[in-house]
Amino acid sequence: MPTLVLPPESPPSHKTYSVQRYSIAEFLALELADGFIRTYQRQYHAKKQALRPNTKHNLSNRLIRMKTTYLFVFLFAIFQHGMSQNYIFFLHNKFTEEHHADEKHPAYGKAQYNEIIREFERENFILITEKRPKNTVVKEYAKKVAGQIDSLLQSGIKPNQITVIGLSKGGYIAQYVSTLLANPNINFVFIGSYQETDLKQLSDISYCGNILTIYEKTDILGVSAVNRTKNSKFKISRFDEIELNTNLKHGFLFQPLKEWIYPSMMWANQNYKALNRFKKDYQISLQSKVYLDTLTLYDTTRLRKIPVAYYSKKNYKKSKKQQIVIFSHGYGQNKGGDYLAYSYLTEYLASQNLFVASIQHELPTDSLLPSTGIPQIVRRPCWERGADNILFVINELKKSYPNLNFAKITLIGHSNGGDMTALFPQKYPQIVNKIITLDNRRMALPKATNLRVYSLRSTDQLADEGVLPNEKEKKEFKMRLIKLPNTTHDQMDDNANEKQRAEIRSYILKFIQE
Repeated sequence: MPTLVLPPESPPSHKTYSVQRYSIAEFLALELADGFIRTYQRQYHAKKQALRPNTKHNLSNRLIRMKTTYLFVFLFAIFQHGMSQNYIFFLHNKFTEEHHADEKHPAYGKAQYNEIIREFERENFILITEKRPKNTVVKEYAKKVAGQIDSLLQSGIKPNQITVIGLSKGGYIAQYVSTLLANPNINFVFIGSYQETDLKQLSDISYCGNILTIYEKTDILGVSAVNRTKNSKFKISRFDEIELNTNLKHGFLFQPLKEWIYPSMMWANQNYKALNRFKKDYQISLQSKVYLDTLTLYDTTRLRKIPVAYYSKKNYKKSKKQQIVIFSHGYGQNKGGDYLAYSYLTEYLASQNLFVASIQHELPTDSLLPSTGIPQIVRRPCWERGADNILFVINELKKSYPNLNFAKITLIGHSNGGDMTALFPQKYPQIVNKIITLDNRRMALPKATNLRVYSLRSTDQLADEGVLPNEKEKKEFKMRLIKLPNTTHDQMDDNANEKQRAEIRSYILKFIQE
C-alpha cells in the first residue's frame, strides 16, 4: 500500500517518521483523480497553441478550477472514510528509542518495531507512530501525543475511535496521555508498564478512559494495575486486564506476539465479546494439551485477509497419518473473532490427534448477510467467498504443513458456515472426502458417491425445501442425518451446555473415524 510520510510539527534534530496507510480503494481514487487531471492537461496543451491569448487564460483558469474540484471531491471522500476508521497511536519501548532497528538486546533479542507495526496495519487501522529520539522526556512527549489527539477530536473524530497503545516506556507515556486528556471515552492499552511502586513514585498519573492492561507473569513489571484504578481520580469507563504466561520476561513485548497484539486490536475495535472469548481460550490453552496458533493469511488474487486459527495437539509428532479438519463458524454479523469460537469442539478434535483449522469468514469491511430475498440467490456470493476461503487455506496448509494427510480432509460448518461447507465440494470436487454440517438450512447437501455427507439437525429449525436428501437419496449416497432431540439451532455454538457439547463431540468424532 502507498505510504504517506506526515511532516513533523517542527523541524526535528533527529530522524522521526509518522506512518499513515491508505487503503487500496483510497489510493485508486487518488490515482483516478490524477488521471482525469493529466488527461485534461494533455487536451489543454494540445489546443492552447491555436487559441487566442484571452482564451488561453480562460482555459488555464478552467484547468485550475478543475484541479481544485477533483482535489476537493476526492479528499472529501478520503476524509469521510477516515472519519469511520479507528485510529491507533502506537508508542514503542525504551530499547527501540535508544538503539537502531537491527540492534539486539543482550537478553531479549531484536525489538521488532517494524514487524509489530505491520500487524496493526494489516487490520485496516489508521496507524500513527514514530521512532522517538533518544532520552525522550516522558511527560513532554505525552503532551505532544495529547495535542495530536485533541486535533483529531476537533476535526470530528469520535473519542471511541481513538486508541493509544504503549509498550514499557511507551506505556508510561500512554498513561500520562490518559491523565492529560481526561476523556472517559478514549481507549488505552498499557502493556508491561506498571509496578506497585508507581503509586508513590508516579503519583501524578490518574487513569481515565477505557483501560486495558496487559502484563507478563515472568516480567518484573508483571503485576495487576487494579490498585492504580482505585487511586485514579478520573472516570474509568471500562477496565480489563490480561496476565500472560509466555516465560519471555520483559522480552514478550519485543515481539509481535498474538497474545498481546490481538487483545489490543479487539480493545481498539471495542469487541469486548471477542476479547472475553480470547481470555477464556488463552487460559484454557495454558492448561490444555492443545496448541493454538492464530495468524492472518492474505489472498493476493482476491486482495483479501483471512484470519485463521490452527489447533494441534502439543508434543504430537505430525505425520502423513494426521487427518485435517477445516471448521467454518456460523454467521457473526461481521464483528470478527468468530474463528476462535466453538473451541469446545475445535480443541477437542485437536486433542484427538486431528489438525484443525478454523477460518474467519466475515470481515468488518464485508457487506452484511442479506436478510431479505431468496436466500439461495442473495446469500450465494457469501457462500462462494467462504468456499474460496476454504480452498485458499487448504493450499496454504500444503505449503506450511506438507506432512499432513491431504487425502483425508473433513469440512465442518455450523449454520451459514454449514452452507459454505455444503457448497465447497460442489464447487471444488474431489478435494475433501467428508463434510459434516451442523444444522445448515439453505444450501443443498451435495450428493456424490465419492463423498461422505453427515449432518446434525436441531429440534427448532427446519431446512429449506431441497436442502436435505429424501430417504432414497440418503440410502443411495450413504448420507447420515442425525436429529439431536435436546439441542436447538443456537445451542450448537458456544451456547451449548456440557451435555449438548459432549453429544456433538461424540457424533462428529465418530463420523470422522468412520
